[in-house]
Amino acid sequence: MQGIIRYALSKSNLSTEIDTYQEIGNGFIRNAFFPWVFLLFFTLNRNNWKRTVNLVLIIHWILRSCGDIIFAFIPLRPYVEGHYWPFSTDNWYKSCALGNVFWLSGEIIADWYPLLRTKAVTNNNKRKIKYVYITCISYNIIKIINIYCYYVGYPIDLRQYDENGNAVKDFAMFKLRWW
Repeated sequence: MQGIIRYALSKSNLSTEIDTYQEIGNGFIRNAFFPWVFLLFFTLNRNNWKRTVNLVLIIHWILRSCGDIIFAFIPLRPYVEGHYWPFSTDNWYKSCALGNVFWLSGEIIADWYPLLRTKAVTNNNKRKIKYVYITCISYNIIKIINIYCYYVGYPIDLRQYDENGNAVKDFAMFKLRWW
């Protein structure tokens, strides 16, 4: 629903700067994981905040929320005419790519949650847990490569058209490499 409202406002002449500041200020509360973290700590584990599993959940929530907040700064940044969303290469690296680093870092931390739970259930059987470690590490390596795509991969040109009027396809190629 919020996406529909944001789209309608982008097509109108209304200023959304106040909404942007509200989205930035409420970044930790608007995160989809906030109700789970709130429920877990204030009702179920009131006295066990220092358990490793709980710390993994807190760090995951904080990193994902920071990524949301960084990404929410895009509407406040200057618009560059003739560029694809997010409007300029500067915005791309300072908002999208940096927000993505925080999101993926939070996901990498969160991937260790099932590992810790599996380790607790299997009674430390090293043969069984080895496959869970291999899966988790390989999956997280893919996420690190995903971060690599933003910064170290090919430089991206976000202009819609070059000087000759030809369409620039760097954004489409980035999306292809991403997926």
